[in-house]
Amino acid sequence: MLVVVNRKQTPDTTLSKWSRNLIQYGSDRVYDLFAASNDAGQSYMVLLKQALLLLLQEVARNAQLDRSVVHLDLLNSLLSSLPETGSSFSRRRIVNEFTAYLLSHGFYSLLASSIHTIPVEMKSSPALPLLITLSTLPFSTLEAPSAEYTLAMQGLFIHLLTIPLLPNRLPLQTLTYLSSHLPLTKMNVLYATPSGDNSNARSPLSEFLLDMTNTDALGAKIHLIANLLAFTPPRYSKLPGPSLAAYLRLLGDVLNIIPPGALEGPLRGMTAPNADEDPWAPLLLLADLYSHGLITMGDDEFFSSDSTVIGTRPSAAHRNPLTLDEISTFTRQLLNIAWSLWMYGGDLEIEPLPSILTSAVPNPRVRLTWLEIRGKVTKCLLAINARDARKPFMPKGGWLVLNDAESNGAPHGEAQELMDDSEASLEDALMDSVSSPRRGPRSHAPSASSAYSKRKLNYLSPRLGVLNNIPFAIPFHVRVTIFRNFIHMDLAGRRTSRSRSTQSINPWASFNAMNDMRNAFSAGERQQTVTIRRGSVAQDGFDHLGDADLKNPIQIVFIDQFGAEEAGIDGGGVFKEFFTSLCKEVFDTDRGLWLSNEKNELYPNPHAYATEAHSLSWYRFIGRILGKAMYEGILVDVAFAGFFLAKWLGRQSFLDDLASLDPDLYKGLVFLKHHTGDFEDLSLNFTVEVEEFGTTRTIDLIRNGSNIAVTKENRLQYIYLVCHFKLSKQIKMQSEAFFEGLSEMIEPKWIRMFNQQELQILLGGVNSPIDLDDLKANTKYGGLYDPNEPTIVAFWNVVNTFDQEQRRALLRFVTSCSRPPLLGFKELVPNFAIRDAGGDQHRLPTSSTCVNLLKLPRYNDERVLRSKLLQAIMSNAGFDLS
Repeated sequence: MLVVVNRKQTPDTTLSKWSRNLIQYGSDRVYDLFAASNDAGQSYMVLLKQALLLLLQEVARNAQLDRSVVHLDLLNSLLSSLPETGSSFSRRRIVNEFTAYLLSHGFYSLLASSIHTIPVEMKSSPALPLLITLSTLPFSTLEAPSAEYTLAMQGLFIHLLTIPLLPNRLPLQTLTYLSSHLPLTKMNVLYATPSGDNSNARSPLSEFLLDMTNTDALGAKIHLIANLLAFTPPRYSKLPGPSLAAYLRLLGDVLNIIPPGALEGPLRGMTAPNADEDPWAPLLLLADLYSHGLITMGDDEFFSSDSTVIGTRPSAAHRNPLTLDEISTFTRQLLNIAWSLWMYGGDLEIEPLPSILTSAVPNPRVRLTWLEIRGKVTKCLLAINARDARKPFMPKGGWLVLNDAESNGAPHGEAQELMDDSEASLEDALMDSVSSPRRGPRSHAPSASSAYSKRKLNYLSPRLGVLNNIPFAIPFHVRVTIFRNFIHMDLAGRRTSRSRSTQSINPWASFNAMNDMRNAFSAGERQQTVTIRRGSVAQDGFDHLGDADLKNPIQIVFIDQFGAEEAGIDGGGVFKEFFTSLCKEVFDTDRGLWLSNEKNELYPNPHAYATEAHSLSWYRFIGRILGKAMYEGILVDVAFAGFFLAKWLGRQSFLDDLASLDPDLYKGLVFLKHHTGDFEDLSLNFTVEVEEFGTTRTIDLIRNGSNIAVTKENRLQYIYLVCHFKLSKQIKMQSEAFFEGLSEMIEPKWIRMFNQQELQILLGGVNSPIDLDDLKANTKYGGLYDPNEPTIVAFWNVVNTFDQEQRRALLRFVTSCSRPPLLGFKELVPNFAIRDAGGDQHRLPTSSTCVNLLKLPRYNDERVLRSKLLQAIMSNAGFDLS
């Protein structure tokens, strides 16, 4: 056997082959070498000591390598003392020489370095059990209280027991082994001097205790206390007096050396940390803990700082550790960090980060990547935002990074330059980023703005990251504009190659530009003509439009009660009239497809009838029609339940969403959640009752649920199963059919930048006071009327005296929707219009909702105008179609 012992010349492969060969042929053969002459045995001893040190140094570089495991196997074999045999040499003596040599050359320091190369979460590493076993071998071979034994004891305490989170790094079996093999009963040797012959020499333990040169030295002492308190207390009763005294002395020495307050957390009112402290650790810990806590924390507990749950003790629901003011402050801090990381982080795996980012957020010293930090911060923000979406508590503008004044129009500087360079490539980049997989490949000309594509993608990528992950940081009206322009771009993508090159696209253009695009598209394509009988609007719409391409223009021709076509050309108004009538029919709860809650908000009927194939086809059709309305910008005067709107956004429904379906059931389940009395008195089991066709049917929530009682231990499972059944399982098929139809018109990604309340506004307009100045500025006049005509002047004087309810009634009378458009009356298509209807002073005003037209007679008296107008709008009288 020849081993070249040279640190610079011995390659890793040589050591690996040597280790494997010894393991394969038996490491005991090493000891046969010492049966030869004394001179040869001494030579082998020198070589083997250095070889073992090389093995340990190789392991310390990376203990996770396969060859490191082989080296550790060999080290454990050679450093363990087997029972003596009749050999002429003493194996124990040789092992002790090996051990003493390694101890004098940093044995425990190298072992600690090896453990540090294994991540904390890698408990399954095969090297860990071997390293821990190796660390305890000196105490089974050396004699106490020899100098070598003292050196081993001090090395164990200084290097191994100062490893951060040592118990958390080890698998259970290895942790148990270490706990039982620690030489705690021999701690009395800790304060001995290992050199033995020089009483003035300072021991390694003394050097360790006196070292306060940096924060690492202080941290090692704190970790030593933590590990001692983890391993020692279970063995207090078995410690001999001298060992217990040494243990207490060590704790006292360490506590006396570390600065006051080093083991205490920050208190309320303490000053901000200095520049040397890492602000990330407490922030990320709080974000991580709070996002996990919100998973099981109900709204009743989240908002419990202001109220208590009915039927419970005052403190029963108080689980939120933060007040709403503290949550708002914490949220703002997280939002600023998330915005910086999404907008300026770029590829967070590439260093160095942009200077604008490093100036906004400090570099962390925690063991997390930038991607992991961004993920934790974003996760916590989304959890808090979900609460605010159901029951707003954040101050106005609290979710915005840019206020409305900073984002109410066109982009500036470089952004405008990028958009002006090549609108086509911008369109492709945006559409590719928000399109679903089913969209076919988009055609790109080889020379289409190739010089700008990289710049545009670099500009768009972070903004799309914000839209997809923290959209609430962008003002709502900006997101609405982006949504409209996604539709604008989708329309542009459907143009023929002949017209594509003639139209430039600006994603910050007004919605009127989209109408121009739609008109241009319509001019080049043959419209679909659909005949609708006045008495069968819903059925004819279902029959003729069920599989039609609704993104193409549709021309509606009404058939009157006599079978004749009604005169007129559909320029968009007749379709709106058809759509308004269609919505009144299909969303009528008497049809059996929809039910309403206490707030008259709709959700799919859970009845078995609604799951039949014919009903599911209707749900798909309604989804397509509603998508058509969103695509065309037509407001729908219908409200949906919050839990159902959440499903549009791909969110799961839980107990808190049940309040928007069945408030009484929600209150009952909250009471059950906090109930402290006898559960047998409630007589509940794992079943729900469903009433269909006048009969009540019992359904098991789990197998054999009727025979399983609800107890204190399983009540959370019962609450979850009831909520899942009511909110998801009963309407699963209906919802899937509806969303299938909706997604044919509207890409799901387009609407996921909104929450439930915002989505309802997107559908039906904003439920805000009607701005008369905006309405007046965007009103068109026809016939004899103009802005200065006396009847028009009197009209605006009268409307100015209306309260908000009367103004909404007027808007509903003319447009069929009582809520104003999202971005103002400039978006109302067609514009609000007033036309004269003759001089008959007894005639009531009428309207054509299909074209948003008010037909107003030329009243001579303002009081008559007020009386007639109120009579018409409050009684819904006077509708006709001109």
